[in-house]
Amino acid sequence: MTIPSPHNNGTTTQWKIGELADKTGLSVRTLHYYEEIGLLTPSSRTDADHRLYNSEDIARLQQIVSLRQMGFSLDEIKSCLSKPDFSPEHVLDMHLDRMGKELENYQDLLQKMRGMKRLMATAKPVTSDDFLQLIALMNKVESYFTPEQMAEIKKRGEEMGEDKIIQGENDWATLIAAVKVEMEKGTDPSDPAVQKLAKKWMDLVNAFTGGNPEIAANLKKMYEENPNASKQFGGPDPAMSAYIQKAMKDKH
Repeated sequence: MTIPSPHNNGTTTQWKIGELADKTGLSVRTLHYYEEIGLLTPSSRTDADHRLYNSEDIARLQQIVSLRQMGFSLDEIKSCLSKPDFSPEHVLDMHLDRMGKELENYQDLLQKMRGMKRLMATAKPVTSDDFLQLIALMNKVESYFTPEQMAEIKKRGEEMGEDKIIQGENDWATLIAAVKVEMEKGTDPSDPAVQKLAKKWMDLVNAFTGGNPEIAANLKKMYEENPNASKQFGGPDPAMSAYIQKAMKDKH
């Protein structure tokens, strides 16, 4: 915002509301609203009750516009400007905190989208209904875990890195395909070949859960309650999960 040239009424430097609107690009309606909510009140009025703004009012308006450009809400701006110890450093701290949270949200969204892309790449041709179903499933995932568990899962993902995550997803696809072959052959879950697959299954579960039994239980629940979406995008269906669970119980 450019500070306007002053209007001198012969005693002090002041600006009428129309002048202020013309010079700043703000509407008269906006300036009226700022006054209505107590954000910017003109220091004086003419005998005809016209608003007059002095240099201090202009300085405050400059701060308001700057904070708005940084993404602060009017309530946040009002709170900032009402503090006696208000300082530019404090504004920067607030803005950095806001940006950090927004960046974290974007990073979470980026990970979800990458996961969706990988799932779609390994699944059969995806229809629009499949795509909407996948979005719903991705949005539902977090409801199966506590905030603490989600933080733990996220930390493990960061420690593993993108390459290991992709490798893990590929390992799951390979393992599920191998288990399906044994199921179709009618191989008994106690058979050494299935036992070996069951061990790999647990290894991959532990890689995701970090050995946390509560996360593992919630993961199992998520697959059980979403069998169609899981099957569509390469996950284990209830029959396969039951087959592997029996193999784990039958291990020697």
